[in-house]
Amino acid sequence: MSVNWVLLLLPSDGDAARKVGGLTLALRLALDAQAAGAKAIIDTTQNPDVTRTLGDPRLGVPLLPNVPEGARPIAVPANWLMHRSTFATLLNAAPANDTQSTSQTLLRAAPLLGAFHPIR
Repeated sequence: MSVNWVLLLLPSDGDAARKVGGLTLALRLALDAQAAGAKAIIDTTQNPDVTRTLGDPRLGVPLLPNVPEGARPIAVPANWLMHRSTFATLLNAAPANDTQSTSQTLLRAAPLLGAFHPIR
């Protein structure tokens, strides 16, 4: 995917630091985003456990405080579990000049895209 996009981790109502299959939900989401072509991860959760887990050496993209200018954010609650191909589907569904969060698109489309409802 050649689009300049970033994963914007949103605060969640569940435990994003909960381990599923050996990885925390937040780290699993960030690693899947990295594999799908994300240029950076922006952690807005204000959860020190999530921030700590994102320091994992397998995460090779930078952690940034804000969405860089010109990047398209894909905003996802940090406790979501979704397949990496879902990111491409969301980017393809959004208008090319969209620089707004696509979390509303995700929430409407999730049952069709292979994303799972939040783990609490």
